[in-house]
Amino acid sequence: MPSENGVRGHLLLRVEEASGKTQNGDHFVWDTSASANFEAFVKVEIRGGVHNVKVQSTKAPLIGENITWRENLKLEVLEGANELRLMLCKHKISSTSGKLSTSVIAACGIFVNDIVDAVPIDKYFELFKPNGGGEGGLIRICMDFAKDAKALERKGHLATISIPEDQALGQNGGSKGHVEGTPKRRPLRLVLSTVLLCTAAGLLVRSLVQRKKQKDK
Repeated sequence: MPSENGVRGHLLLRVEEASGKTQNGDHFVWDTSASANFEAFVKVEIRGGVHNVKVQSTKAPLIGENITWRENLKLEVLEGANELRLMLCKHKISSTSGKLSTSVIAACGIFVNDIVDAVPIDKYFELFKPNGGGEGGLIRICMDFAKDAKALERKGHLATISIPEDQALGQNGGSKGHVEGTPKRRPLRLVLSTVLLCTAAGLLVRSLVQRKKQKDK
């Protein structure tokens, strides 16, 4: 365990719900074909300190197009930590060895400094499939931060906001945006979406270069 001097603060994170629908609600993007009883859990990891801090939710079933947890998780934020990563995962059994392993369905990353500046947070985050696989649905997360763990416990209700019926993810999925009664803060920057955009830009540049070479022949 790190000393108090190495701890920047404490994060209370509530995993609310996730939807397999894209942000505009047009497509369901999770592959559920391998299991009749599709269950998933959320791994949360804070990276960049002297070591990574990890916690995870319990498993919850897919009902319709959504998964619901309503589960609180607590993490230490170490000095030097720079990224919070949210990973929607499922267990899978190898067809050859029979061993149980974890598969990432979709994920996103958020800058820690943005979280600290913006708390309390109640927001839908867009998920992305691994290896540039495209849109991966949405996940609703509530967060609060405090330097002192006891102070965070005293105001823990800020990260357990009750969800109005018209703000929750419906059968059509999609983000309902800002929840009334919660402060509007500056947008949080997604780490993984930036990486994906850069990858797409790189592919576009390579495509244009190849076309130019073909024309020059």
